[in-house]
Amino acid sequence: MDQKLYDNLSNFLKLFKNRPYHLAKFLIENDSLKEDFCVKIKNSQKIKESMNNNFQFSDISQMNEYFNSFIDHDTNKSLEEIEKELNQKLNDCLENENYEEAILIRDYMFIHNIRRIIF
Repeated sequence: MDQKLYDNLSNFLKLFKNRPYHLAKFLIENDSLKEDFCVKIKNSQKIKESMNNNFQFSDISQMNEYFNSFIDHDTNKSLEEIEKELNQKLNDCLENENYEEAILIRDYMFIHNIRRIIF
């Protein structure tokens, strides 16, 4: 994507500040979202779980990883792989003193009965 598109899209989104329902309605009515993306958003449990949280990211890659996690559905992962991945993310958050996100991961693990592994 080119810089002009990024700038215009960013300005466009700012017009809908504090009006997410209007933005969602506008995007859907104008076929702005691909069907597969809409399905991912519709079926994302993580979005529902994250609605009451305010996040601060130390860099753009953390932000991208966090928001991409809402729509990443890798159904080929085993329970052990998911357990290991969540424990690793929790350890990374603790090492980086990102306690807000660590709490979310811990709570998610608790709700879904995923055991804590100390490496």
